[in-house]
Amino acid sequence: MASIELVDGGIRIVDFTILDDEVHKIVMETEAEEREELLKRAVKVGLIMCRDAATVAKADFVRLEFSKLRNEMENYWDEEVKAKIDEALKQFFDPQAGTLPQTLKSYLGDDGRLAKLFDEKDTRSLPYQLKQYLGDGGKLPDLFNEKNTQSATYQLKKLLTDNLPGENSTFVKALDPNNPESPAGKLAKRIEDKIDDVKNLLVGEEKVAAVKEATPIKGGDYEDLVYPALQLVAMPFGDTVEDVHNQNKAGDFVIHLDPDTVPGKQVKMVVDAKNTHLGLPECERVLTESKANWGASAALVVFAAPGRVPNEKLSPFGQLANGFVCVYDRENEDAVFLAAAYRLSRLQAIREVQRAAGVFEPEVVQQKIMQAAAKLKELSTLKRKITAVTTGVNDLWQFTDRVQRELFDTLDEARVALGGKTPLPGMEEAAASPAS
Repeated sequence: MASIELVDGGIRIVDFTILDDEVHKIVMETEAEEREELLKRAVKVGLIMCRDAATVAKADFVRLEFSKLRNEMENYWDEEVKAKIDEALKQFFDPQAGTLPQTLKSYLGDDGRLAKLFDEKDTRSLPYQLKQYLGDGGKLPDLFNEKNTQSATYQLKKLLTDNLPGENSTFVKALDPNNPESPAGKLAKRIEDKIDDVKNLLVGEEKVAAVKEATPIKGGDYEDLVYPALQLVAMPFGDTVEDVHNQNKAGDFVIHLDPDTVPGKQVKMVVDAKNTHLGLPECERVLTESKANWGASAALVVFAAPGRVPNEKLSPFGQLANGFVCVYDRENEDAVFLAAAYRLSRLQAIREVQRAAGVFEPEVVQQKIMQAAAKLKELSTLKRKITAVTTGVNDLWQFTDRVQRELFDTLDEARVALGGKTPLPGMEEAAASPAS
């Protein structure tokens, strides 16, 4: 039995015999001294060919499998996909039974719907209906027939004949600018009134001031009146008033609250002085922009007269979504409502800063502020009544002073609930004005 051993860099074959005629013949034809080299080459070549034959066999197998897969895919395409596509196309486009040809025939054929639409004999067709309106004796020619008393042409001709000719006609009277009851006369009157308004605007001192206030360059008359009043109201609190109205943007005065109001926090509120009327949306915009422009936590708009607030409910004091409004009348310089609105705005600024810092707000604070707002409304009602009374007002003024005192006491209670410790000024100090 042959033995094959692996040695370093080769193999050793012991007792190896090959019984094959062809092998015997090849070795016999080779010289004896070359037979050993022949055997080495034969073994090496044979082993290499055996190894490569296995790889070739695997490649042939893979090639065969891909060929089978391709044939199966081609059969599936022909039998499943292509056949179904052909069937679908036939059902849709077949000239005899296809859906599209039949649908087109039903609309465009000799008896289709389009042909019926233009069939003059069909009472529902378009030509027949047009003939009823546009043909001889149709509704449209009859509408413009001057001999027909119901036609538009006849009625228009009669209307013009009755109203246009003659000095006393309706048309001539309507165009008479000297007749105050005619449309032309009313228009002339309105034009004259507008011209008079323009004259007053150009020469009147009050109109000039209003125009100055309404322009982008802010006027300084009313701001100069509000500034010292704010200083008097702010001074007892230790607050400072910064005049910024020359910056020509929303917010005329920035109030810097006393540094000890909220320790470690810089609290600001802003006041905008208005000598002109503002609508409600515009007033909300001014409040919002004032806070944004100056980094303030609360905002107040002060109006020069009761008639210039957005509506009657907000005169002389009111609260909007973005802040407060009040009246500091430039005629009498009564600072009561300015002082009250200042305190409410100040409380609101403190509340906003504390909320931002995560400080819990006692429920009593909101209750006291609502009570103060109600008292302020009551005060404004009494003020209006007192203004209309010319005699016997002493008792009413005493009641008004009591309401003012209760208002400020209620606001003080709200301040204490927020943690304030500095005593607040008395009613007389808060209500003082530059004119006093």
